[in-house]
Amino acid sequence: MKLELKNKKEYVSIEHNPYEKKGYSRYAKLNSKCPVCKASVCDKDGKIVLLGKWKDKKHGIFVLSDKFDDFKVEYPEQFNYKEKLIVEFICPYCKSSLVLEEQHNCQKCNAPTIMLKVFTRSVIQFCSRTGCKEHKLFLHKDDMWAFMRQIYTDSML
Repeated sequence: MKLELKNKKEYVSIEHNPYEKKGYSRYAKLNSKCPVCKASVCDKDGKIVLLGKWKDKKHGIFVLSDKFDDFKVEYPEQFNYKEKLIVEFICPYCKSSLVLEEQHNCQKCNAPTIMLKVFTRSVIQFCSRTGCKEHKLFLHKDDMWAFMRQIYTDSML
């Protein structure tokens, strides 16, 4: 899969929640969608639910936090997260791989990265290696108000 940001001037890359230091919520909730079929990959509680495959063709369901900068993951029962394994995440609806092309590998550990759509035109990219906390939100200018409104709403909870 290719990460296509057609006009890079319309995006800002965010690695950490910029409003945390100003007293707002540490986390911003991201309603994530598959970049291929555009289906929401969030469950009724808002958590991100993806299929995952790892070595020896094992597979299971991974539940990720829906909040930007929160690295909580519920692993499948047979998965050993201490091994720092690379997981190929897959859309539960269209079964498309969410792995980006090699040119977008993680800057910290060189593992493949995963992409999900958020808001309307923005993209989140994160590392596929368990334990690695490399991630980026490519926020499109049209989604700026939605992102700020989400931070404000989450800080009121």
